[in-house]
Amino acid sequence: MYIMETTLPAKVYLDFATSKQAWSQIYLHYYDKVFHFLLRNTWPDRELALDITSETFLTAITKASFYKHTDPKSFRNWLFTIAINTLNLHYRKQNRFIYIENSVIDTIRGSEIPASELEEIITDYES
Repeated sequence: MYIMETTLPAKVYLDFATSKQAWSQIYLHYYDKVFHFLLRNTWPDRELALDITSETFLTAITKASFYKHTDPKSFRNWLFTIAINTLNLHYRKQNRFIYIENSVIDTIRGSEIPASELEEIITDYES
């Protein structure tokens, strides 16, 4: 069963770099998705998932001017790429790595697979 992910109005994606209200909407919409994705990749370290989620959103807002909006999927992919990179940076500092094959990253970037299924693909690949 495919559940369509709800999206925010296009104006929110266009204005999030300059509008606190737009940023708040994005944060509330994506926080749980990013957190649960990271939690699955840091289990059982919930605190690490919370820290990396915070760092992900901090990075996203500081790099907002580099984001070029094309559609909601591109924003989600951009945000999850930041999350993956932030987690990998954390592990690199500890000499630990999560290897995600390019085909999995291509799936994230170019598909209409719901986020929950993408998380399963990545988790299944790691096991």
